[in-house]
Amino acid sequence: MEEKKNVRRRPGGEPEPRGLDELLAQVAREQDIKDLPGFGKPIDLESYFKGGEEKRVSNQLLKDNNILPQHLQYRKDAENLRIEAERLLQRESEDLRQAVAAIEPIAQEFASSFPSLDSTIEFLSWRGWPFRHASGDRSSNPQTAVAVSIRFKEMVDRYNRKLNYLIDNYTNLLERANEAESNYRNQVAITGRLFNDPGSVKNRDHKSLIAAVQSEFPQYPAPPSDMENRIGRLHRPRFAIWCRWFLNRR
Repeated sequence: MEEKKNVRRRPGGEPEPRGLDELLAQVAREQDIKDLPGFGKPIDLESYFKGGEEKRVSNQLLKDNNILPQHLQYRKDAENLRIEAERLLQRESEDLRQAVAAIEPIAQEFASSFPSLDSTIEFLSWRGWPFRHASGDRSSNPQTAVAVSIRFKEMVDRYNRKLNYLIDNYTNLLERANEAESNYRNQVAITGRLFNDPGSVKNRDHKSLIAAVQSEFPQYPAPPSDMENRIGRLHRPRFAIWCRWFLNRR
């Protein structure tokens, strides 16, 4: 007498398929699979075997270790570098706007140490005045003028350093992104995978992007290195006149 096999059943009472063959047989009996494209036709494995066994093994190893093929890695690098560049631009632009807002009142106070705005520009050896027009009372206190001039020079130098940091790093990131994109395109062309890739990033004219940054944040001329001594010499005649007036009164 043949021994009866135990059949595993689902909660509803129907037999539960066991093994790959039984599962495939069950799927083949269902109507939904017959509506799929290519039903009943042999699987096209020509493209899979076309690359050769070494390529198939290498691709599988890359996939198992979460490593992108080189051409896709180039594209990913380009996208990440451009994202990093935009984040840098947003962060540093906000800092530069705050620096400009802080310089403006100091620049006004510094310019008030001179008889006129033209004399301020001549003193600095600048071609123009990049800040708002100075207005208000003219200061004649030499000590205040020297302190303000030192503060003004420090703030302008700090702004220029921040701007140079932004320009240098922003340019570097965009150039590296363009280089990665060029490597990507060269790789797909060499390997014969040149196709219309909607996910591909395009090279951008980084020079125009840098020009836009420089237009919003112009480089300020460097104040004279001997600013303190110049201010002292400028106010020394006034101080001497005041001393003579004070002594004559006595």
